[in-house]
Amino acid sequence: MARMSRSSKEAPLVLLDGASMWFRSYFGVPSSITAPDGRPVNALRGFL
Repeated sequence: MARMSRSSKEAPLVLLDGASMWFRSYFGVPSSITAPDGRPVNALRGFL
């Protein structure tokens, strides 16, 4: 296995499992949170 040298100037790579985060956000925030026009925005609010 080859070793890769890492420069001290490189930022770490962060990977997020977006699908599970959206799912948890959607069901973790009350469905009563809606946009002014009535659209559900609970997943967006929970994700941010």
